[in-house]
Amino acid sequence: MDLSCTTITPDPIATTEPPRALGVPLTRTGPLMPFTLDWNDPESARRRYEADGYLYLRGLLDRNQVLAFREYYFAQFQSTGLLAPGSRPIEGLCGEGNVADGVVNAILHRIVRSPEYAALCASPALVAFYEWFFGSPVHLHRRKILRHTTARGPLATGAHYDLVYIDQGTERLCTSWIPLGDLPLTTGTLIYLEGSHRLDVESLRGAFPDFPARSGWITRDLEGLSSRTGLRWLASPAFAAGDMMVHGPRMIHASCDRHHAGGLMRLSTDIRYQPKNEPIDARWQRDWSHDDGL
Repeated sequence: MDLSCTTITPDPIATTEPPRALGVPLTRTGPLMPFTLDWNDPESARRRYEADGYLYLRGLLDRNQVLAFREYYFAQFQSTGLLAPGSRPIEGLCGEGNVADGVVNAILHRIVRSPEYAALCASPALVAFYEWFFGSPVHLHRRKILRHTTARGPLATGAHYDLVYIDQGTERLCTSWIPLGDLPLTTGTLIYLEGSHRLDVESLRGAFPDFPARSGWITRDLEGLSSRTGLRWLASPAFAAGDMMVHGPRMIHASCDRHHAGGLMRLSTDIRYQPKNEPIDARWQRDWSHDDGL
């Protein structure tokens, strides 16, 4: 099935708005800047990554494969009431019913162990990029995060950085955040605190009552964090199926509110690659489970 022309139209009003967190518009904002790969010059990508803490890669992945996985994923939820009546699974439109966490977790447990998900996460484009970027054979961490979010908000993810969760291996580790569909900002996509990979996070202790939180989050007050540090939140008005964000383990990121008027759900995955010969965090070498404590 050719899915390359299948699109999910972003909300034209919401995509011109600044991101919001817990209903509060963020005032210090800027654009995520896409990076065009020059396959003859891996050093240019490494320099940009070191300078910015992230790479925004448009169209790196096979759009057809991404959309086919989106369709597969939401098809697993057709009998649960998650999807809007009469909609197609690939659309990922949220229904009115509430689905029990146990039902969602059981389905997710199956999907993250499926050959469809394994093929997506180890696709030739992904492996080729990371071998080129690191200049060596690479290792994909087995624990991979896959999630959908409903259109009901405002429910922003708090500001955090990945080293809090995966700190028993090398720091030469990259997270790929992959939007699985055409996702406008109003679906609660990722935003990044500009230059925060160089920030002394320990200096924030005491500045926010919930830091350090058990969740690993610094704070849910994204506007307050921006004000405290003087750093902007960087966002993209919309991501397309095939895009990928790459960020380092010290880069602070969060998600903005989800308030898409059409009920479009965000589906995305977080996976991690590193050089194969570097120390590996053993806790991340098992499949994700909702109760694995990480």
